[in-house]
Amino acid sequence: MNKGPEETVVRTDRGLSVAGTRITLYSIMDYIRADWPPKLIRDRFYLTDR
Repeated sequence: MNKGPEETVVRTDRGLSVAGTRITLYSIMDYIRADWPPKLIRDRFYLTDR
């Protein structure tokens, strides 16, 4: 059986989070609102483009 695409965002008790991490989307949104470039946000949280 073919598995669907792997989830990258999951719902947790803390809210929506990056799968496999404790990083919430709220945390990332703070940096987006502060106009940080996407590359710096990725580097800050050790994320990939995926």
